[in-house]
Amino acid sequence: MNPAGRNTRLAFAFAWAVSAFLALQNLDRGWLPHDEGTLAQSAERVLLGELPHRDFDELYTGGLSYLNAAAFQALGVSLLTLRLVLLGVFLAWVPCVFYVASRFAPWPLASLATVLAAAWSIPNYPAAMPSWYNLFFAIFGLAALLRHAETGGARWLFVAGLAGGASVAVKSSGLFFVAAGLLFLAYREQELSAQATRDGENGPASSGGGFRVMVSALHLSFVGLLVLLVGWRAGAAGAIRFILPLAALALYMVAAEWRGASRGPAAERGRRLVGLGLPFLAGVLLPVGLLTGLYAVHGAVGDLVHGLFASPTRRLAFAAAPPPGVETLWVVVPLLALLAGDLLRGARARRGIAALVLLSGAALSVAPRAGGLLPFFWYLLNGLGPVVAVGGVAMLAMGGRRDADTVSRQRLVAALAVAGGVVLIQFPFAGPIYLFYALPALVPAALAVGRGRAPGGRVVFASVVAFLLLFTVRWVNTGVLFQAGGFPFDIKEATERLALPRAGGLKVSPHDKEQYELLIPAMQELSRSDYAFATPDLPEVYFLSGLRN
Repeated sequence: MNPAGRNTRLAFAFAWAVSAFLALQNLDRGWLPHDEGTLAQSAERVLLGELPHRDFDELYTGGLSYLNAAAFQALGVSLLTLRLVLLGVFLAWVPCVFYVASRFAPWPLASLATVLAAAWSIPNYPAAMPSWYNLFFAIFGLAALLRHAETGGARWLFVAGLAGGASVAVKSSGLFFVAAGLLFLAYREQELSAQATRDGENGPASSGGGFRVMVSALHLSFVGLLVLLVGWRAGAAGAIRFILPLAALALYMVAAEWRGASRGPAAERGRRLVGLGLPFLAGVLLPVGLLTGLYAVHGAVGDLVHGLFASPTRRLAFAAAPPPGVETLWVVVPLLALLAGDLLRGARARRGIAALVLLSGAALSVAPRAGGLLPFFWYLLNGLGPVVAVGGVAMLAMGGRRDADTVSRQRLVAALAVAGGVVLIQFPFAGPIYLFYALPALVPAALAVGRGRAPGGRVVFASVVAFLLLFTVRWVNTGVLFQAGGFPFDIKEATERLALPRAGGLKVSPHDKEQYELLIPAMQELSRSDYAFATPDLPEVYFLSGLRN
């Protein structure tokens, strides 16, 4: 057996086992009643034959309600069933994270980074929210895009599109991944056309000025759409965190389009771009088309359109939370200074810095008052996205002419684009948990950026990943960060099992246990029909009581 292959398999097995352990630790702990009730009530109404958006208000696209309804049919009607489905998809997601990480890092660092991505995901909030599925499908799609960049196989573009389409069918924010995928394909066309020109495959030199103008206009329009989407509501902090990652990448591509020699005739480039885009878009349209077809059969396409584009505007008018202000970005400066340690020439100095970082992480994970650093940790996590984006685009701009490995550049762009797309899930509500819907997607991008900065090794980089993991497991996975951030989800208070048939044995706070175990039986006893009316917004009451809305 090849020792390198054996080590990689052992590293993956370790990462998968630890990730599963972290997820199982909190799988049945804590709840936000409204979130659980929304998901469960929608699934039950689908199970009863109702159509989302037509027969009831569906908060999301609707595909997840059908998946959850099938799970209710197979595993039983309870809140735990929803989390078991989420766990299953999570366990399938971890291997994709490891695969993607292994494209940018050796197996020890890839394994460590995989566990960090897992720790930044469902252990923090195990409710089966659609945003988790958006994250999972984005990494599935990224893995397929990387495989396409390496092999050129069109089937991988179709697979990436399937991931994007499935994500849209779960929640419309899956469109962010679709946009990121198209941005990557535009870059791949640039690279392939430049390579064809260098190899003489494009025939006589041609300026292709019209094509350059067209693609530049498309990129600039994309930046304009980002600005319109985020707008003034997010302020300067939102512009840096939400607009900058994808906008910087698109603007770099505009600059690259006009820099240097011809990339070939417009007609040839157009055929190449269409050849890349069609398989991807075909994959996107398959799940979306199936869902739309279901509504067409029932004559309810109008209800679907209204539910997806009209109803959300009412919710977004009230559900908004800005990210931390621009002044908090200073927290990333010490991190950057620390990472610069990998650039030191002396191996002993690099190992010394790494050892200090690891010791600090171990000390803070056991120090009882280290929780006081949580505000700074929160600011640091919020600042990672812009730092990774700027670092990645800077690598492309400074190394584009010297780096002959076009596949490496394409991998970097794919990781940056997908991370930038996933980050948009935080707009317009940048509350604590929404950051964790996006953070795992930053891990591959950070590995890709870090790959080109330390030819002598990345021992300090690896120690920083280990530090983040230790601090996360001790202070974030335990729910302390969310208490500090005002998020009502509280794992530490979830000590009592909710003894209701449909609760699935979830652990909740003593207060919630007392409240719901008194309310639900009383409703069932007093009800003279199969219906109830619970206000102002209590979907969990309908589900737990088994009474219809």
